Amino acid sequence: MVMSADRNSGYVARSGGLIRIKRLANQAKSSLRSDLTRVLRPYAGWWGLVLLLVLLGWLAPPYISGEPRLVTPSDNANVAEAAAWRNGRLDLSVTPRDGAAMQGRYYNVFPPLWTVVSYAVLPLSPQGVPNRVVEAMLWWPAPFLVYLLGWRLTRQPVPAVAMSAALLLGTSYYPVLLAALRYGFVWHCNHALSQIGLLIFLLDYFGRRRIWMGAIGLLIAVWSRPLTVVYFAALAWAALDLPPDVRRRRIALAMPVVVLTLAVPLILNTLKFGNPFDSGYEYIYIGRTDFIAERAAHGLFGLRFVPDNIEHMTLGFPWFERREAVTRVHHDPFGAGLWWTSPLLLYVIVAAPAWWRDRARRRLLVPVACIVAAHLLYHNTGWLQPGYNRFSLDYIVVLLAVIAPFAFIGVYRWVSFGLIAWSVWYFQWITLAR
Repeated sequence: MVMSADRNSGYVARSGGLIRIKRLANQAKSSLRSDLTRVLRPYAGWWGLVLLLVLLGWLAPPYISGEPRLVTPSDNANVAEAAAWRNGRLDLSVTPRDGAAMQGRYYNVFPPLWTVVSYAVLPLSPQGVPNRVVEAMLWWPAPFLVYLLGWRLTRQPVPAVAMSAALLLGTSYYPVLLAALRYGFVWHCNHALSQIGLLIFLLDYFGRRRIWMGAIGLLIAVWSRPLTVVYFAALAWAALDLPPDVRRRRIALAMPVVVLTLAVPLILNTLKFGNPFDSGYEYIYIGRTDFIAERAAHGLFGLRFVPDNIEHMTLGFPWFERREAVTRVHHDPFGAGLWWTSPLLLYVIVAAPAWWRDRARRRLLVPVACIVAAHLLYHNTGWLQPGYNRFSLDYIVVLLAVIAPFAFIGVYRWVSFGLIAWSVWYFQWITLAR
């Protein structure tokens, strides 16, 4: 009995020692984790940005602009207009695709920002705009701006990287950006540049609300995609939420930018077409007999176009052909459905009870609804856009900002990662397949 008691007491002592050692180890581990967190937390956002840049460096280089080349006046109507301005003219010396024909002359109908950029560049490169300039304008700012927006909305590096990848690699932004970088197409350059403006606007809208900064973002967007002018309504609502003294000061700083944003396109319309509200777009179909021109003959906007636009905005599936042991992808040239190519956007519906409680997010949906309505009524689906939907870039980044915090909470986070992976795979290996 004495030996048994001694054995038990020794076992208890050893057990107590192991427990104390385990407790000390857990305390050391917790302390180390706390110290690392305290040291690395200020840099967490930077690590996420590095991760995003590595991801983009892995996926994007084969499709970036490649060999140096020039975007000439024949390639891009905005470059042609800049060359005309340099010669003291408004009409173009070349006949671009989608140029407005009036009294034997051709005019540019696209918004003016790329014209302004080209006008500044042409003295240094008279034959055209180097594609390195296009790359510097469209590609290099995008990862930093979208990551900064993702970080501001989620305050976590992994969700910020995921949101950035969702926009840059998992939406129609990706093929549009690549077409702009590789070919300098006027449509794609304007779409891609508008994203830079919308990102700046959203950074201010969800940030300090300086208002003038958001107005500068919208100047870039509106001078690239005029329909984005409706986001000024959301910016005005944001200004009204500020304290009165702050509101007056910030609106005063923003008003010159707002006036400039609206006045320049109206003045150009007047000079070219005699009416500030005449963009000249209907004149691009004079003498054309293609099917888009036939649709435009019924009006640029109309209810008759809604069914087709709904179909190509929501469906637009590719089909596959296998011939001689090779599978080829054939895309619908009128566009691909938004919800199945970028299904993360379904959180607009799924997470509606969460984001609807936020007044700032609700307000953003008003201009988005106006843009979608205009797209549905428009005579053109966005053709030619095989495997993607370029018009959706007028609002995709805004919808991602609306859902970002809620798409990466709890179990939703893992579902979101899967949806983003699908979109990246689709746009990398299906949309770009020929």
